[in-house]
Amino acid sequence: MKKLILFALILVVISTSFAEKKSKPVMKINDQFFTVDEFKFVYNKNNQLSQSPLSPQEYLDLFVNYKLKVKEAEAQGIDTTKSFLKEFNYYKDELAKPYLTDKKAEEDVIKEAYDRLTQEVSASHILIRFPSIPTPEDTLKAYNKALEVMEKIKKGESFDDLALNYSEDPSAKSNSGKLGYFTGFNMVYPFETAAFNTPVGKISDIVRTNFGYHIIKVHDKRPASGEMNAAHIMKAFPRNSTDDVQNKAKITIDSIYQLIQQGGNFEELANKYSDDRNSAANGGEIGWFSFGRMIPEFAEPAFNLKNDNDISKPIKTPFGWHIIKRLGHKNLASFDEMKETITKRIASDQRAYAGQEAVLKRIKTNYNYKQLNDNLDTLKSLLTKKDINDSVFYTSASIINNPVITFNNHTYSVAQFANFIHTGKNFNVKRGSLELDKQLDEFGKKMILDYEKENLIKNYPDYKYLVSEYHDGLLIFEISQKEIWNKASADTTGLEIFFEKNKANYPKPEAWKGTIIYCKNDSVKNIISKLKSNVAEINDSILSANNIKKGMTKIEKGEFVKGKKDFTDVTFFNDTTKNTIYPNGYNCAITEGNILPAGMYTLSEIRGQVLSDYQNEIEKNWIAELRNKYAPKIYYNTVKKIKPVIK
Repeated sequence: MKKLILFALILVVISTSFAEKKSKPVMKINDQFFTVDEFKFVYNKNNQLSQSPLSPQEYLDLFVNYKLKVKEAEAQGIDTTKSFLKEFNYYKDELAKPYLTDKKAEEDVIKEAYDRLTQEVSASHILIRFPSIPTPEDTLKAYNKALEVMEKIKKGESFDDLALNYSEDPSAKSNSGKLGYFTGFNMVYPFETAAFNTPVGKISDIVRTNFGYHIIKVHDKRPASGEMNAAHIMKAFPRNSTDDVQNKAKITIDSIYQLIQQGGNFEELANKYSDDRNSAANGGEIGWFSFGRMIPEFAEPAFNLKNDNDISKPIKTPFGWHIIKRLGHKNLASFDEMKETITKRIASDQRAYAGQEAVLKRIKTNYNYKQLNDNLDTLKSLLTKKDINDSVFYTSASIINNPVITFNNHTYSVAQFANFIHTGKNFNVKRGSLELDKQLDEFGKKMILDYEKENLIKNYPDYKYLVSEYHDGLLIFEISQKEIWNKASADTTGLEIFFEKNKANYPKPEAWKGTIIYCKNDSVKNIISKLKSNVAEINDSILSANNIKKGMTKIEKGEFVKGKKDFTDVTFFNDTTKNTIYPNGYNCAITEGNILPAGMYTLSEIRGQVLSDYQNEIEKNWIAELRNKYAPKIYYNTVKKIKPVIK
């Protein structure tokens, strides 16, 4: 509700507290000038939204009143409260995001993701692992080993043999590094990029991911197979189990296949015999999947099924024997249809930062950004002696003034960096001093983005206006709530006095009070008319007891003011300008009631309307007080020269 009211206030007038030196003033409050440029921006925008545009002179009162409210809110210190600053800074950060994100870079990765979803790549890889929290020695050792393997590939040694002998992917021992076909989002982003960018038959450069270093060989590329919905019956055997164990499972799956061939119900057999109990309860259905979401041994025969309800012969995977039934197939949707889904998937993907990274790269270049990692040596030495959570560590670090970040004539010291670590609480203790380099990257990113954010007001006029719009809008909401809405709601005596004084403004027209029973047809109407009960007493229970089914009638009870309802206006007030209107599906009615003469409303009957009028009265008096208190100086001659908006 607060956001809706705030938006409405903003539409009334948009404040911009930044005066252009070259622009003439239209108003002065204390020592603050409000310029022609600001007034024209506000006036033009709001008049374009209005059905009845005002002249600049007519609009001036709204502008003055708004500015006086903002000035009073600031005088009362509302702009310094924690709640205001928290909400304003939140809006300010949200408004800054589009200016700190490269939209083209974001659109490019979305389009790239879709393009990759339209293809499938068949590849093998050799993985040389390093620990999840690697030291420089760990990564160097793994990289050198990857280089050694790469040299062997260049000399013509078999990729399959090298994968078998060197790859640290456990599956390589059984598949020689073959991954089968996969599409976009099936692999981590750096691996995916290398695979899609490597031509068929070629070997990629060494690629680093969170798992280690990869060397990728691309075997084939083809159009995407789409998605399939399938069911399966599975007889499992343990990984690396003996031939004897696997053969026993094969005998069982063959027996089940024979039952299917003889007309057995697939779903019932899956429920009864499948070892995949998660899907068995659902007739074996495993849901929709793309080619790369399943292991090749399962995906190939599944996608080879040409028609819905086709059933495969028993096939073998590393997990057991399967019989697959195709339930459905669909091709990839269009880019426009998938854009929202892709955007959501990217949000939890490494490429989510593409827009921000593009902006960071541009800003760093423009500002000659430098990161002085060597100046961390003192801090790293201190960390080997003290724990990161030791207050002595931060006390000692707070006096180290060596620069670690410089850009655009700004310098940030080791002490400032140490404070960033201390307040951030995201330090990975297991990495020790190595974590400092990573944290320095984050520190630099924050400092340069914060700097750019503060300069947005100077660099982007639109952002300047938007920020001021929310700033003043929030203040207007808070001060209006305090000085108008809450006062009116709490002042019951004042409300009663206001009503008595203005009672003549609330005349009550004639009304009809009673019960209307709309009927589907005359037969239903005749049954009701013969009931002994008064119309006002008739309810659903009485109707049901007289064999009138639910839905054959519609009952309305109440007080219907003249001019508000066509049915009562025609029926009881002889209004010949209107037609009798029954609810949809009904064509006759029975009524019982009486006409109430015109009179005056009581306060309880129209409290909402009176409260609104009382708030307007309070606001009017408050504005008069503010004009007297601040005595705004208005430059009428300047306003006269402003051209009116033509809608």
